[in-house]
Amino acid sequence: MTGKQTSHVTVSYTNGRSDITRTYAVNEDILQELDRHKQNPTGKDLQSWLENKGCRLDSADGPAFARSTTDGSTHEVHYRAGKMHRENGPAVVRRDPDGTVVEEYYRDGKRHREDGPAIFTRFANGSIRELYYRDGKTLPSHFSLPNPWRLSAYA
Repeated sequence: MTGKQTSHVTVSYTNGRSDITRTYAVNEDILQELDRHKQNPTGKDLQSWLENKGCRLDSADGPAFARSTTDGSTHEVHYRAGKMHRENGPAVVRRDPDGTVVEEYYRDGKRHREDGPAIFTRFANGSIRELYYRDGKTLPSHFSLPNPWRLSAYA
C-alpha cells in the first residue's frame, strides 16, 4: 500500500450460520481503486479483494474481526497492523453457547501478559484454567503472579 492517509473499510457478510465482520486498514490508493470499480465488491468478494491488495486487519477502537453464530457463540479479535494486539484487555474473547468464556492476551502478534495469565478460561461449570506467556513464550503458572501467598507455596 503506497498512499499516505490510512482509512478503514468494514466488511460484513453471513456465512452459513455465522455473521462475520472484518475491519481492514486501507490507504488512499486502495480507496480510489475501489471507487473506480464498475461493480464494487461486497461481502466475501470485498474481503478477498482487500486481502489480495495487501490490506490487513486493523482497528484501534474495537475488534477487527467479529463472528456471532446462530447457537449464541461469539468470537472477537483485536488487531493492529495485521497482528493480534490489544493494549488494555484481551485481544481475543470467545463466548461459547454453554457459558464458557476464553480470553487471550496478545502483544504484537505474540501471546503476552505482564500481570496475569495470557489465556484465561472460565468453563461453564465454574472451573478455571490459566496459562501464562510473555513475548510468546510459555511460563510456569506461578511465575507471573505477584501474589505472595501463592509464591510462598514454592519457597
